[in-house]
Amino acid sequence: MTILAEGQLAITQETIFEADGGDVFGSASFTLEKITFFNTNAAAQTAILYLKKRGLTSRELRQFVLQISEGGEYLEPGEVLKLQNGDQLLAETTSASVVNFAVIGERT
Repeated sequence: MTILAEGQLAITQETIFEADGGDVFGSASFTLEKITFFNTNAAAQTAILYLKKRGLTSRELRQFVLQISEGGEYLEPGEVLKLQNGDQLLAETTSASVVNFAVIGERT
């Protein structure tokens, strides 16, 4: 497993990972094994994860309500999410720069 992307969520829907030439791996497909969120704020945060298939509108995958110092994961152990060229993961949260994220997987 490799950390493919990491950072902090914004208050507007923004791309957190893109499976195409816009990343360091070049054009390829990816198998994601874990998408994690962690609230570092002193108040609860709502984080929303979206999937945007190439050329389509983004669709909500899951909403997390994260309490103080609480984390959440999108995929259960053994589950994977496959992304093809041009697919994107997007996310947003209640307050900027307080919810950390990591996208973990591998190029396939």
